[in-house]
Amino acid sequence: MIKTRNASKPLKRYLSLTAIAAIFFSVSSGAIGEDETSVAVPVEPPSLPVLLKKAVNSRFGISPDGSKVFFMQWSPSGYFMMVHNTVDGEQMSDVPFGKSRPSAMRWLTSRRIIYSRAGEVFAVDFDGTNFLKLLSNYDDDRGKNYRKNFRAWSIKHLLPQDPEHILAQSWNSAGHPAIVRVNIYTGEELELVFEPRLDIDTWAVDRDGDVRLGVRRKKDELQLLTFDSANKKWAVYSDFTQDGTNTLGHSGETYLTKRVNLESFDYNNNHIYMATNRDSDRFKIVKYDIKNSEIVEDIFASDRYDVGGSENDHTSLLFHDPDKKLIGIRLDEERRKTIWFDERFESYQAIVDKHKPNHENRIFDWSDDAKVLLVFSSSDVDPGRYSIFHPDTRKVFTIAITNDELDVERLSKTKVVEFMARDGYALHGYLNPATGQDATERKLIVLPHGGPWARDNWRFDAWVQYFATRGYNVLRVNFRGSTGYGREHVLSGIKNIDTLMIDDIADGVHWAIQEGYAREGAVFIFGHSYGGYAALMSSVRYPDLYSAAVSWSAPVDMLAQLKKYKKEDEYFAYEFWKTATGDPKREKASLMRISPINNVAKMKLPLLIFHGEQDGMIPEEDVERLEAALKKAGNNAEVNIIDNEGHSFGNNSNITYVLEKSLRHFARYTVPEESE
Repeated sequence: MIKTRNASKPLKRYLSLTAIAAIFFSVSSGAIGEDETSVAVPVEPPSLPVLLKKAVNSRFGISPDGSKVFFMQWSPSGYFMMVHNTVDGEQMSDVPFGKSRPSAMRWLTSRRIIYSRAGEVFAVDFDGTNFLKLLSNYDDDRGKNYRKNFRAWSIKHLLPQDPEHILAQSWNSAGHPAIVRVNIYTGEELELVFEPRLDIDTWAVDRDGDVRLGVRRKKDELQLLTFDSANKKWAVYSDFTQDGTNTLGHSGETYLTKRVNLESFDYNNNHIYMATNRDSDRFKIVKYDIKNSEIVEDIFASDRYDVGGSENDHTSLLFHDPDKKLIGIRLDEERRKTIWFDERFESYQAIVDKHKPNHENRIFDWSDDAKVLLVFSSSDVDPGRYSIFHPDTRKVFTIAITNDELDVERLSKTKVVEFMARDGYALHGYLNPATGQDATERKLIVLPHGGPWARDNWRFDAWVQYFATRGYNVLRVNFRGSTGYGREHVLSGIKNIDTLMIDDIADGVHWAIQEGYAREGAVFIFGHSYGGYAALMSSVRYPDLYSAAVSWSAPVDMLAQLKKYKKEDEYFAYEFWKTATGDPKREKASLMRISPINNVAKMKLPLLIFHGEQDGMIPEEDVERLEAALKKAGNNAEVNIIDNEGHSFGNNSNITYVLEKSLRHFARYTVPEESE
């Protein structure tokens, strides 16, 4: 249900610690053809339901012997575990799993599968037989007090060298975790570590299954604890602190300025893999000796992009357990790519890239002998497909397609672009040329990403394709403050969310005009979360550059936002945004200046605003105050409050409403080219 309201309605809100740090987050062409008589025939653009179609397949995994692959498949009647053989892809079984999708699934053996769901752990054979609830939320053997003896379980480590046991992590009703070794046949449990007085959030185990770290958030700090064998106690790990800023932990205040990040454990218990930018502008992957407190090897660095260093990037280290070695790194550059250190996998990558050109081909799982592999292939016009690959025969066949209704010939190919900001700084972004019968009208929608400490990428984006296939060029800019482009790029955004970031976006528009992708009277801005904030503040800073703006789930009062965090004891969020935007005690005037609600008198553009009634990050009442202020200032902005939606909308019907209404908004305020 959609409604516009002025009255405030208090709502209970819950903000998880991980969500708080990401408040602003939040994603041949169909050109006119000619027949033999040269009559233009418009190509129908893909419908929104097709563009927004959600994936029904997930949780893919290949059996240790490479003979089978499982994945979860959703249908209106519930989830099913599909099992196919890997020789020809024929289906072997479909096992009903009910309405809830497992949170994790792994092959225990080449016949048996273990999975967790709703805090319990189960095991079942691939054909659905021999079902067993291995770990329950409540066990009569622990006593009759349900609350006292409640446990929520997750799978921690499969202990491949111990075929009778796995490691599981359990949380009691107070949220304190324990690591437990469990016999997969008898269910017998042995508790390995449990330290409720330390207020640990989770335990980290190494590649052998040994408990190595306790991880906890203490107010605004993320702390890592290691076991001090000499003193027989767990203590905060403070290694790698040569210049006073290089701790593996971080706080809300130091999150953006941290110099190291733990990426993974090595097979050598004295070594860990870290990302560090201590001696350069960009993060790189190194191997670090924790016993001798020194870097022993530089593993990989990019000459242009960060490799690791942030919880928001997509860097991942790839290991082959039978050989006990790191075999590759997956990272984001202009596109996502994999760097292989193993010649065998490097040759595999070359084969699949040749088979599926113009795609990001991600080898993500393989049999123990690496003779059967799973590959996920995706691109700017393909949301993705899963394939089985046999390197010995070079046979590749698809077993699941994310969106089989999409006609890629109707979509817009994404161009990687680079341009200079007004101060000579090089900026990168992505441009999707318009398709369809209006493709030559030089209309532009700039779509700033959320975060703002995040980044745009080359992959398929339904919103971008919707606008592009309706005749709009679409520009996305990785403005300063975006992640992935080095320390200077990120830190330039601190206390500049209303100036430098907005200017970089505007400079992207000026570039698009110079390159013929846009014209005056037909430039628009559409954004979600920080992107929505950017849309509002761009209407303040550049009222003559844009013709209309759409703001979705935007923060509108930074001072009130910080007060909210402090009142609700959201320490990490409070310290993070105090550092990023300003201290409410010492910089109150600045916070008021950068808040859209205090700039309504300068907002002359036609505004369309959307917000979720249940947004746990940006209170609905803040948006209602903005609406009242806009009306008082004479701006008849349309504000739409969407029932039963949070910060990021989940219902495709509501997303369709937002996109279609936005497109009508832009069409209404487009100045025809001939009347300029």
